Amino acid sequence: KQSADTYALKGNALYRLEKYPDAVAAVQKAKSLTDQPKPDWDQILIASYFAMDKYDDAAKVAEAALAKDPNNAKLLMNVVQIYMNAHEYDKALPLLERARASGQITDEATYVNMAKLYYNMAVDGKDPKTNALKAAQVVQDGMAKGVIKPGSDNYKLLGDAYLLAGDIAKAN
Repeated sequence: KQSADTYALKGNALYRLEKYPDAVAAVQKAKSLTDQPKPDWDQILIASYFAMDKYDDAAKVAEAALAKDPNNAKLLMNVVQIYMNAHEYDKALPLLERARASGQITDEATYVNMAKLYYNMAVDGKDPKTNALKAAQVVQDGMAKGVIKPGSDNYKLLGDAYLLAGDIAKAN
């Protein structure tokens, strides 16, 4: 029987068999057969596109899903990861800022990576002072919340960010 659920199941199986183009086709067929597609179908699409390095397609599906469920922290971080892999940091950072502002970033690695992203953008000459200061602010925010642990690497990042921003007093 041809039904949306049947095609979605087929898409899931094909994804697990690493037949990503076929998985995408099956899930898209499933979505075309119903006006109430299930959110996990989008996850199969996102993962399939991601596995094929089709980050633009993955981002479109993920952004649409995020628009329907804006408080879904896992989905938000998936969208960020898609943009990171596509080297579209200018799209990843606003989402990370949104997640940080709403308390959805709770691990040190994400905080530090966010700060490093701002720092690297500053080093690359993209608004150096502003991005370096943003890097420092992210580190300080993470430390103030107890998420970023004091340590030589984190203090070095903080000092380097202030130095790049031209704030020698805070860099010391």
